[in-house]
Amino acid sequence: MCGICAVFSKDADASNELVSKGISAIRHRGTDGIGIWSSDDQAIAMGHVRLSLMDLANGAQPLFNETGEIASVVSGEFYDSALLRDRLIATGHHLRTSSDSEILIHLYEDLGTNCLEHLDGEFAFVLWDSKRKRIFAARDRFGVKPLYYAESNNRLYLASEAKALFAMGIKPAWDEQSVFQHLLACMDNDRSLFHSVRQVRPGSYLTDSGAGIDRKSYWELSFDAAETESDRSEAELLNEVRTELRSSVSSRMVADVPVGFMLSGGLDSSIVTSLGMQSRPIGSSAFTVRFEHAAYDESLRARAVADHCGTPLVEIRVGLREIADHFAKAVWHGETVCFNGHAQARFLLSQQISRHGFKAVVGGEGADELFAGYHFFDSPNPERGVDKTKVNELASVIDQLGCLPSMIQGFWQARKPIRELLSQDWKARSRNPFESMLENLDIKEISKYQPLTQSQSIWIQTFLPNYVLAAERLDMAHSVEVRQPFLSHKLFDVVKHVPANLLRNRFADKPLLRKASSDWLPHEILKCPKHPFTAPPATLNDNPLMEFFFDVFHSRDFQDLPFFDCEKVIRLVDGLESMTPSQRIAMDQPLSIIASLCVLQREFISGSKPIALH
Repeated sequence: MCGICAVFSKDADASNELVSKGISAIRHRGTDGIGIWSSDDQAIAMGHVRLSLMDLANGAQPLFNETGEIASVVSGEFYDSALLRDRLIATGHHLRTSSDSEILIHLYEDLGTNCLEHLDGEFAFVLWDSKRKRIFAARDRFGVKPLYYAESNNRLYLASEAKALFAMGIKPAWDEQSVFQHLLACMDNDRSLFHSVRQVRPGSYLTDSGAGIDRKSYWELSFDAAETESDRSEAELLNEVRTELRSSVSSRMVADVPVGFMLSGGLDSSIVTSLGMQSRPIGSSAFTVRFEHAAYDESLRARAVADHCGTPLVEIRVGLREIADHFAKAVWHGETVCFNGHAQARFLLSQQISRHGFKAVVGGEGADELFAGYHFFDSPNPERGVDKTKVNELASVIDQLGCLPSMIQGFWQARKPIRELLSQDWKARSRNPFESMLENLDIKEISKYQPLTQSQSIWIQTFLPNYVLAAERLDMAHSVEVRQPFLSHKLFDVVKHVPANLLRNRFADKPLLRKASSDWLPHEILKCPKHPFTAPPATLNDNPLMEFFFDVFHSRDFQDLPFFDCEKVIRLVDGLESMTPSQRIAMDQPLSIIASLCVLQREFISGSKPIALH
């Protein structure tokens, strides 16, 4: 829920007016109220837009402790907060609301930054300690909730979205190295696409008392190293997975408003729908996308699951025209590159969820990460046939890990079309993107893992928060919070002990998860192979999105991008009609990436804004 902004000034000039500008840029994240506050000494100013899910009457923020010496703004949810609340009251704390967000300031009073060890949820927050003159900001363990920051003019700015930082005065410019890494799908977990705009890393926090930012981790993603067997039987592991999944879903169904389901018809969203209906069967609805293009439509499977679980199903019809019309809006909200029309479909799905009166739904993201559902997690042979003397970018990966994880090998091959369109001058100025990515990871730890686990670890720390969870901003564009039961650190603590042979085999993806959910779902869903949720390619014949792409690639914004060989891109677009259907489909990803960068160039960098976004 919600969106947050804050400014910490070493020159004592933080103001409500400054934070108001940031809050206005992310007003879409919460339509139920605005709260803005600054300290008397103007060291700190905070803002909050509210999406009320708990304590609808009294949960406005910022929140304060009993003396007013500690203030906080929170985006997201703390789960199982009732138990912590009771403990705090028993030890003498006075809580003024029943909002889950209020437990933060009282836990901090008792434990300081160690309070993070006791918080379970999907959250980002900023807290001000007036006694210590210290700002304290943190993000949840997997990075479900975003939190950006930047420094300028002796001030530290923080916000839920980069656009709020720009509204408060941070000048937008490309971080060209980060763009290069995004193009090749090897992102850092603390950078954005924009120069000077950083992310608080998942599972970490920062503090600043005026002497500079101090960054620390409070949780590390750590798997059992190189284990091929578990000290627990498969039956015991299955029971633990079932128990934690039930608990995780149940805690995410708690709200003072109805909670629905994002249901694609795949295994993961079907599991959370089934368990959610068992936990809270009254007042829920499921929502699914129904593509006009039959080859990409999974609504029949979603219908089968909804009927099995006894939940109403709302089908959101999405056509090629709707995807084209909302391409730029989705990019603006997402603040990152699009690899296909998935982002626009997600944007439209959340729009309709909001219009049907739901503020919160439960989703299935994270299951493929924890249970190794992606085919590119398969274990490679050493070096996978790659001659590292000829592929310089991959040599450092092989040297440091002893092999080339399938994830990296697969992405290297999949990005060949986009690599061929890069400006050679620009590419020559850029650092090896894989080296940059590995610098931010604990390679000594990862090198101990089996190849499958290496892929899991790298993916969860890089691609998951930077791309998969970027959908959070598409959902919050319509004030819809999507809760993620699979991204529970308690569930991860079970799954990290599971041997690789139980996570993937040649007969089925996610075999352990399929067995664990065998009593919850119809047989046809359990047996259906993984089918990623994706939209029809832009390069299909008569797709109106190609009209948008054509205009974009002949615009000044495209010419101003430093990343591509413009003539090559134009020749590619002009030659689409002579390509085979499979060749056209292969061009969907590079063209979507380039078009989305053009939109970001126009909306944030050049500021020309020829279309109305709101």
